[in-house]
Amino acid sequence: MQVLIVGHTNRTNKVVESLKAVEDIEASVFLVDSYINYKESKSAIVKMKDAVKKADITLFCGKLTYSWFNKNIIFSDNVGYIPKNTETFLRALMEAVYKGYDIENISVDGFTLDSVRDLYHDFGNEKKDTNIRCHESTGFEDLFLENTFNFHKNLYLNQSVKTCMTSMPDVYDMLINEKIPCVLIHSTDSLIKATFEKLKLKKLLNDKSGNDLVFIAIDNTIPDESLNYDDDYQLVQERINVANQMYLFSQLINGAIEEINLRRYVITTKFKHLAEETDQLRNIILFDMIGENTTSYLSMGIGFGDTAREARHNAHMGMRKARKKDVSSAYVVYSKDRIEGPIYRKNKPDKDKVLDESHLIAAQKTGLSVNTIFKLKAQIDKHGKNVFTVKELSSYCNLSLRSMYRVLEKLESGGYISDVGKKMKDQAGRPGRLFRIEI
Repeated sequence: MQVLIVGHTNRTNKVVESLKAVEDIEASVFLVDSYINYKESKSAIVKMKDAVKKADITLFCGKLTYSWFNKNIIFSDNVGYIPKNTETFLRALMEAVYKGYDIENISVDGFTLDSVRDLYHDFGNEKKDTNIRCHESTGFEDLFLENTFNFHKNLYLNQSVKTCMTSMPDVYDMLINEKIPCVLIHSTDSLIKATFEKLKLKKLLNDKSGNDLVFIAIDNTIPDESLNYDDDYQLVQERINVANQMYLFSQLINGAIEEINLRRYVITTKFKHLAEETDQLRNIILFDMIGENTTSYLSMGIGFGDTAREARHNAHMGMRKARKKDVSSAYVVYSKDRIEGPIYRKNKPDKDKVLDESHLIAAQKTGLSVNTIFKLKAQIDKHGKNVFTVKELSSYCNLSLRSMYRVLEKLESGGYISDVGKKMKDQAGRPGRLFRIEI
């Protein structure tokens, strides 16, 4: 699959690195060095049209660059941008708290005032005296970078705010040089991958009917007794822990995840992937993941339908029904007259089937998907050993030898395998190299 990445150097590098977790893609980069260059050079439009035609998927690193090109080019569904959402803002907010910055008096760019206040409200901050200043801009005016920098700097020097939060690396560097407390709001690996997966599924929606896809609507609840709602750090950490498990589960079922708000998510995938990882919908592994790693519980609806729209509607119907329970539960909705459930978490969760933080760490270090890491770990557990030949692994993991070698190369780069010798074959065959996998 040909994938085009568009953006600044300091953003495209991260996106390309994150997408190394996706197998069998060939990434090319369309560099936009600065806001000034691409605004002044209309020849970039011609080059962009040609590059997009050659790509199966085009991913912009941010909305600003996408919006400018979209004014001049009509993009299809296989073109999109990485959004700034609640996850990116919450991670920046938690970083600010961790560094000891004041988050009651902040300046922000890239978000509207209403959206920031909603985010504060969602994680439990009801204080009316919270001072939030937002720089709302189209990004197309002259001196955009300078104006954004001066917005933050002047507010800080006038003591109107105590912490600056920016989504622009150039502005961040300028503020840091002025020794102004600042946090950079940037895209996370999980958001980059989820955006990419969503674009892939948009292509599928153009070709497939709704009954090839399944929609999963999920609502997250933090029990009142489990957290101190006056502790901002604890609340943010819990929300991020839940989000991590959502993204891990989405990767496990080869899905695309959409974050509606801090509490709600929608995952789209093919039924066969969901069925494989949930024992034909009898055991929802995500309930175990949430139970093992957070204090929250989930209300889930799994929706099917003749069209994608109907399947999504049915998923939300199931979620609303599950919300009447006070524990993690799910309803499967085929139509308004055919609803199955509730499905609860097993009393004794299968520890071997629960993803933990080590899978995420291994995926980040190697550039492999969490799903690939999980499958390798499953083979180690299944065969009771961690030493294999490449041919054995390719057979067990249902991958070609070429793909398996790429997986091993990435494991080696992360320090997760070692060469332990050769396995002798019969007289007609060549000995095969043995690898020890330490996941």
